[in-house]
Amino acid sequence: METPKLPTEQFGEYFQNVYEPAEDTFLLLDALEQDLESIIKLKPLICLEIGSGSGTVITSLAKTLGPNECFYLATDLNSQALECTRKCFQYNTDTDNVHSIRCDLSRAFRSRLLPDLILFNPPYNDLNRPNGLAYLVALEQNRIDEIIDRAQQVGFLCRRMLSRKCGIEKLSILRFEHNQCDFN
Repeated sequence: METPKLPTEQFGEYFQNVYEPAEDTFLLLDALEQDLESIIKLKPLICLEIGSGSGTVITSLAKTLGPNECFYLATDLNSQALECTRKCFQYNTDTDNVHSIRCDLSRAFRSRLLPDLILFNPPYNDLNRPNGLAYLVALEQNRIDEIIDRAQQVGFLCRRMLSRKCGIEKLSILRFEHNQCDFN
């Protein structure tokens, strides 16, 4: 997956108040690239990035899948982040097909929208479609084994896709999908 361009002369002003792409962003992009075959096979119609920041992740995915192949949604509490996301998407895809909503996590969508693909978000059983995927950036201190165990207890298949030491932090990308087993 190609990382979007964020030229300083056009985006530098945002990074005083918007999370600039860093190691955790690139680790998530690497995990998405590693799992791209599954994502393409899923044929997502709705992709939701929660906490879009600069827009790097959702834009990279749109560049890979096609900017008009999916309904792209981005949420953030920071209005400057949403502006940066829209600008990043438009600058890198020549379209404005990202819809940005100022809200906390995904509260604006619960019970109204079931995305096929959630980015940068812990899993929610009532949020994503039964065959959807979710990716989570987690610190080692978050007790990753417990996250995986709990996710499996509530019906997800969960695995650690990638881990990387980033400065003083050890980050991992966890991949969640609904368990398709029949428990009857």
